[in-house]
Amino acid sequence: PASEGDEVLASVHDAGDGTYRVGFTPRRAGVYDVHILADGQVAVHGSPFELAVTPGRLEAAASGAYGIALDDCVAGEMNALYVAPADAEGNWKPAAELIGELEVHLTDERGRPDA
Repeated sequence: PASEGDEVLASVHDAGDGTYRVGFTPRRAGVYDVHILADGQVAVHGSPFELAVTPGRLEAAASGAYGIALDDCVAGEMNALYVAPADAEGNWKPAAELIGELEVHLTDERGRPDA
């Protein structure tokens, strides 16, 4: 499981057709066991169910960058830095999902682009 003992609040609504709609919002990505209980005691047939929660959309404010190039960059040479992309909850996003979403722009102290 993503975290032992994590509990997620759920809302239950009668769909009017003999079924119930359960809404919930997990905050962390990972694999969870979903326990569905009737009367707070008896597990529904098949419970617990395994649920894989993936990270949400890329959130720039929750992401970061690191590497020596942020402190010691040399003109005319290849420099590298690392981006640690995350969603709004701080869940790490695999880089393969972000090809085409990340851009790097170099500007000088006046905001002019590097030519």
